[in-house]
Amino acid sequence: MLKRSIAAAASAATLLTLAGCSSSAPTPDPSGTEIRTLSAQAVLDLAKHNAAGQTSVHVKGTGACPNWPFAVDMKLRNDGTGTGTVTVGINTVKLVSSPTALYIQGDAEFWSAEVGNGAAEKFQSKWVKLLPANNPCLTALGSFSAIQANYLNYPGTPTLGNSQAVFGVPAVMVQTPPDVVTWVRAKGEALPIQIDQPSQQTKIAMGEWGAPVTVTIPSGPDVVDGSAVTKK
Repeated sequence: MLKRSIAAAASAATLLTLAGCSSSAPTPDPSGTEIRTLSAQAVLDLAKHNAAGQTSVHVKGTGACPNWPFAVDMKLRNDGTGTGTVTVGINTVKLVSSPTALYIQGDAEFWSAEVGNGAAEKFQSKWVKLLPANNPCLTALGSFSAIQANYLNYPGTPTLGNSQAVFGVPAVMVQTPPDVVTWVRAKGEALPIQIDQPSQQTKIAMGEWGAPVTVTIPSGPDVVDGSAVTKK
């Protein structure tokens, strides 16, 4: 099995183990009115409620998993599938996720580092199939529900901060101690725009909510079982 970079990060416990806070039913969506009149907790509850009801999201940003830096650019669907790229450490791979498997595709440099130059050619044009249970970091980054669970459920009592435009969109700042900032769209349907947590080097943007996303699950001779990959 892979033992370096991607796999090393995947051997860690989880992306972020966050305790979800219980909350009452969200306030009905203002639907075009300002949400600044709501409490901080009501804004978060509303954003989580609306996000969970979407069919897809585009997630892009950086963070740690839990101690390895990562960069993610994934389009995720609420059926548990997703497609995009993930960089862990210095290595970038294409990632296709499904509820039962993960598929990664790396270039020659990636596979040379993993299995050595002699065997790299065997894998660089293939999709390597991995088990989600053995790769929690990639699983979390490739999951619509896990992304929301990890980044919209920080424990603590939130407060409202200054409002401003994020990516040109009016947004409300919700601060959760010690240093989490969640930006929520202030007009129209209240949805998360960006989550920042400097202490974890985290900056995650969420957008294109509900946009069509096509995910093609690799199959046939282009797929190699991850158990066949042996560290050099």
